[in-house]
Amino acid sequence: MRNQYLLCLGASGTPFLDAFFTVSGGFLLLSLAPQFNLSTWSAGAYGTSYLFGVMAGSFLVSAVSKKLKTENIYFLSPLAIFILLLSQVLFDSFFYLLAARFLFGFFIGSDYPISQVFFSSQCHTSFKAKGLTLLMSSWYWGAIFAILVFWFASLFSVSSEILLAAPALIPLVVLLTRLPYFSSTSKTSQKSSKNVSSSPISKSWSKESLLNLGFLCAFWTCQCIPVTVILLFGPSIMEALGFSGSGSFFQLSVTYIFFFIGSSCSYLIIDKCTRKFLALITFALMALCLIPLLWADSVSLLIIVFAFIGYAASYGLQTTLDYVYPNEIFEVKIREQAIGVLTCVTRFVSGLSAFFFPYFLSKFSITSIILTAVFILTIGFFSTYLFAPVDACSKND
Repeated sequence: MRNQYLLCLGASGTPFLDAFFTVSGGFLLLSLAPQFNLSTWSAGAYGTSYLFGVMAGSFLVSAVSKKLKTENIYFLSPLAIFILLLSQVLFDSFFYLLAARFLFGFFIGSDYPISQVFFSSQCHTSFKAKGLTLLMSSWYWGAIFAILVFWFASLFSVSSEILLAAPALIPLVVLLTRLPYFSSTSKTSQKSSKNVSSSPISKSWSKESLLNLGFLCAFWTCQCIPVTVILLFGPSIMEALGFSGSGSFFQLSVTYIFFFIGSSCSYLIIDKCTRKFLALITFALMALCLIPLLWADSVSLLIIVFAFIGYAASYGLQTTLDYVYPNEIFEVKIREQAIGVLTCVTRFVSGLSAFFFPYFLSKFSITSIILTAVFILTIGFFSTYLFAPVDACSKND
């Protein structure tokens, strides 16, 4: 048996980097805004450019996955991110940084379907569900790492140039963890290509698969819109809720730690309850935990802290299904396309919400924004209740 954890470590580099780029965007905006005199629309564009890049990359893979050599993406994506991170030191143009953010997203988006499918096809069946929860947990490690980096940077007044280039070590480590599996990736890619290269999407997809794809698009969209805003603009939201300075860092750190705790707990329960039950209960808990924030002006900061803790833990529990569901309900021959489409659709929607959020925050109260988030989560609950499979059935690999 292959070293399952080394395999998992290599694949987990994608969600780790995704989280780091998502969370670091909010902090970088705080340091870049005065330097480049950014408007609310420019700030929205900076947050959205990464998400639209992920959308473009995942669209490429879903559209031409049968013609791509997956090992090229799997090994060259972290290398390209490494080079881009270092190159930011040489440029002082905001438009270059905007383009770099888009390209970071592009390489992450193109790598998402490849790394997940490679992991699920190579790992032992008994380890698959738990291994996928570990992949999801690595997203929160990336978020926590971003918080720590920018907290230390604030303590020592690190320049924005260093902050932009310092994370270059991360994709380099990811590349090294993937090297032992290069030949395996190549063989898997060739085998997959032989099996499905002549099968167009209209014939490869059954009605059941298309219905499941529609459900997962709704599931991911209702889940990711509120959390994208929290992750990208966390410092601004905390400020609007009454936190400032070190208090904002503390609240964000606590929130992201409980994202991770919730995701880690799912490792223990993922095989002990149905997927549908887990999705329903977590949607309900997330909505209930946000409700106290509607009275943020009159409740104590301690209640706000616990509200975010409850939301974060519930979200962490649910997001493991983002990886488990697609790898269980879609057959191998369409799995790359399915994950690519899901990533593309949800990042497009969350990208729009990120683009307009700075404007909405300047025009509407934080209460109105939180009420919208509760409404979206309620839609997610009912769409899951009506359309989710009773339980995920693993397809034969």
